[in-house]
Order: sequence, then structure tokens, then C-alpha cells
Amino acid sequence: MKPLITLFLLLGTMYLIPSCNKEVSNTNNNNNTQDTTTQDPAKIYLTAIEQRSDDSSFVYHLGFEYDAAGRIIRCSSHTNNSVPVTNFTVTFNGNQALYAKPIFQMPGLLSTYTILFTLDANHKAIKRLEMNYQENDDTTGSHPIRTYTYDTTSYEYDATGLLQKETRGKEIQSPG
Repeated sequence: MKPLITLFLLLGTMYLIPSCNKEVSNTNNNNNTQDTTTQDPAKIYLTAIEQRSDDSSFVYHLGFEYDAAGRIIRCSSHTNNSVPVTNFTVTFNGNQALYAKPIFQMPGLLSTYTILFTLDANHKAIKRLEMNYQENDDTTGSHPIRTYTYDTTSYEYDATGLLQKETRGKEIQSPG
């Protein structure tokens, strides 16, 4: 799944979860009691998703961290008991949100991927600037091959807040 689609799904989930069930029921099997509590819908957050194989020998865990305002700031994943790795981070500054994947580095390849969103007063993206950097070893000898990619997209909404128009700019690639 493309990172942008994943981000929109996660950000969408962040706004949909609070409107779900507000009443939580817990059953304690030791003494057959059932507690029902009402939770503040603004404080219900998706913190993890786990996918298990039929025999539970393989577990994929996807976890989310939030800031004090309830916005996703980090997504990480791991399998079974491995050390979690960061899939992406989101940093908020005023009306901007910066989505960044960790630097990907292996022999012969270095890659970065960031998207800067400009948000309106309702926290909807009105502009998206995607920035990528990739560096490959030059197989012929002396110089690495560097590529910078930029892409801008603008979003327009109707009075009810539904997306009406997406205008994509021209993707620009420049060798470094």
C-alpha cells in the first residue's frame, strides 16, 4: 500500500474512532462480573492492530502513538517478539503536518521520503508537497547518482467538508 494512502487511512481512522461506541463492557471471568463504563469519545484511540496466523505462531503488530492533542505522531510495527521499527512519524507545527519515513539505507542505496501537508482550520489537507531523495552507487565507478523528486497537490472541499477537487502538480525529478 502506498504511504500516502496509508496516512489518509490512519488519519481518517483517528477521526472516525471517537464517533464509534462510547460504552465499553469488560467481563471478568474469575468472578463472573461485568463492568460497563462510558468513555469520552474524544479519548478513544486506535493504539494497535494485531494480525495472527491461524495457530498464533506468527503475529504482526502495528502500533500507533499520539500527542496530547490526540493526533498520530508515530506508527511502528514488529513481528512476534522482534524489536519494533518506526514506519513513519508525523510532526505538527501550526497549520502544517510533516509525514516522514525513516531514512532507508543499505549498501548501494540511500532513500528519504517526506510529505509536508498544509492544513485548513478544520485540519483538512489543502496542500501536499512530496519530497524524495535517492542516492544510488554509480556502478561505473566514481560518482553516486542522486535524484531529487518533488510533487505538489492541492485539495478543495465543498461546504460540507467533502473533497471536491484534487489538483496534482507536475512531478519534477532532478539529478543531483
